[in-house]
Amino acid sequence: MAHAVRTVVFAIGNFAPLEVVRRLELGPRGARVAHFIISIYGGYFGGGIGFLMLAALTLYGMRDINAMNGLKMALVGVMTVTAMVAFIIADVVRWPQTLPMLISSVIGGYVAARIAQRIDQRLIKGFIVVFGAGLTVYFFWHGV
Repeated sequence: MAHAVRTVVFAIGNFAPLEVVRRLELGPRGARVAHFIISIYGGYFGGGIGFLMLAALTLYGMRDINAMNGLKMALVGVMTVTAMVAFIIADVVRWPQTLPMLISSVIGGYVAARIAQRIDQRLIKGFIVVFGAGLTVYFFWHGV
């Protein structure tokens, strides 16, 4: 169900007429509350956090997918570092598995950002909506 909500919010925020989108935008207080909740979810679980953040950023009034992705990655970085510190203090990190994933994530994030800047934003936004809808159908079908 959460996948459907994220996908619909992102689609409306990016493809609906501007008058409709302006009625849905969150004010500064609403944006902080929404992001606080997203950060708790992201720090603990992290799955689908990219879709959730992009959907929230559309409610904040953002439309430029490259700027949205940049801000999303910065915020995910802060959440990730905060969660990492908590897990390191709790001594539950499996370092042999963590280090290759860390290096791969940094390289993949950099390469993906460079490629995304060269692609038409409408294609990226359309892909996000189609992919989110596909995940929604998949998870609904499998009862997840």
